[in-house]
Amino acid sequence: MLTILNTTGVEPVTLAEAKLAARVDSSDLDAFITAAIEVGRTQAEQITGRLYRQQTLREQLVSWPSCGNVVIPVLAATACAISYWNGSSWATLMTPAYVFGPSADFGGARTELAPAYGTTWPVLGNIAVGPRVRIDLTAGPATAAMVPEAVKLYIKACVSGWVNTGDYLVNKQMAPNPMLDSLLDAERLWC
Repeated sequence: MLTILNTTGVEPVTLAEAKLAARVDSSDLDAFITAAIEVGRTQAEQITGRLYRQQTLREQLVSWPSCGNVVIPVLAATACAISYWNGSSWATLMTPAYVFGPSADFGGARTELAPAYGTTWPVLGNIAVGPRVRIDLTAGPATAAMVPEAVKLYIKACVSGWVNTGDYLVNKQMAPNPMLDSLLDAERLWC
């Protein structure tokens, strides 16, 4: 199961852009709008299967897969760090010992890791319970300029809806608006 270790970079939509879209002039709702931008981005990520803010994600494994390659549902990873339990401590697997890139089997929608040519994964030490392999992948756009305009429009439309319809005040949740989903169709990973 993937967990988020940290989120870096900036949100794809600024507070000023969201306020302009929602036609809000005062600073009374700044905290709410800032939170709504994050929720809108997260919903866009869930709908499309892509990341729109740079994040470092961790996958933990009990052992190496029997097929040799590790496939993780992360699109366009730009950095990878692997550590493994050697029996007494966590050891770092250095980059020349493995390669990573888009998985051909999933149309590039996953990241695949493999031992470097002519090598194998290192032997894992025994552990009473828990993972013995940690894989940290960094993925997502480094800047807001790299995020497609349709995604930014989706986020601004969500924020505007939550601010202006009062839905949040009544339901206390920022539910996705299915009428806006089509804005994300070109970004969806359909596989």
